[in-house]
Amino acid sequence: MKKSIMIILFFTLLLGIGVTGVFAQTIAEATITVNDVDLFDVNTAVPVIFTVDDPAAAGELPLITPAGGPTYLQYTVVVAALSTKKITASCDKAMRNGLRLDVWAGAPTGTGGVGTALAGGLSVSPSYVATTAVDIINNITSSATGSGTTQGPAVYYTLTFDDSTFANLETGGADIYTITYTLTDG
Repeated sequence: MKKSIMIILFFTLLLGIGVTGVFAQTIAEATITVNDVDLFDVNTAVPVIFTVDDPAAAGELPLITPAGGPTYLQYTVVVAALSTKKITASCDKAMRNGLRLDVWAGAPTGTGGVGTALAGGLSVSPSYVATTAVDIINNITSSATGSGTTQGPAVYYTLTFDDSTFANLETGGADIYTITYTLTDG
C-alpha cells in the first residue's frame, strides 16, 4: 500500500513539474498614428453654362437656358476630437445687372459624418460683395464622400432675373464667374 501511494505521489510530482516547468511569453507593440486629413476636390467634368436668349413669345421674359452641372464636392476628412469642418462658397465678382446666380449644395453622401447641407446657399447678385464666403455644408466630421463622377454632395446652379436691376440688363459677351469652394475648420 505504501509502495502504491509513493508511486502515485511520484507521478503527481512529475505531472506538476511538466505542466508548470515549460512556459514562455513575449509582447509585441503596435503604434498607430492618425494624422489630420483634409483632401478636397470639385468634380467639374461638365461645365456650367447659361444662355439668355429670345423668349417663346413677345412680351415674356427672355429665356434662360442652363447647360451642364451639377458639380460634385468630394472630400476625405479626419478631424480631432470635438472638431468639425465646413465648406464655404464665394464668387470672384458681382453678377451682371439684371441677373442673379444661386448656388447651393444637395444632401451630402458617403461614409462617416459627411455633414449637413445648409438652406439658402450662395446668392450672387449685382450688389453681391465678392469677398463674402457663405457656408453651404457644415458639421463635417471624419468622412469620405467617394471620388466617382457623381459622388459627394451635388452643387446646383440657378440663374434668374434680378427684378431690382432688370432694367439695366445689357447684351454683351460671355461673363465668367469663378465660384471658390473652401474646406475649413467648422
